[in-house]
Amino acid sequence: MSWKKEYQLLDLDNEPDRTFVFECKKCRNSKRISVGMLLKKFDKRTFMSDVEAGTKCHDKRCNGPTRIVRENSDLLEPFQQGLP
Repeated sequence: MSWKKEYQLLDLDNEPDRTFVFECKKCRNSKRISVGMLLKKFDKRTFMSDVEAGTKCHDKRCNGPTRIVRENSDLLEPFQQGLP
């Protein structure tokens, strides 16, 4: 089961500044959208898979379907070990 089918916007309500990258499947344009902006457009009970299906490319000439890419910036760590 995908994370998009597990999470609702309600689960992310306490992180309004968290951003997701919406990437167009057709033209590969991408745009970062915060949870706060998504809450203005969608209901709190909407699953992320439905958010993905309900968004189109932000380029008016393309209007293609998008995919949500989850940023894991909190998982990134600096290099901590030296070379052997």
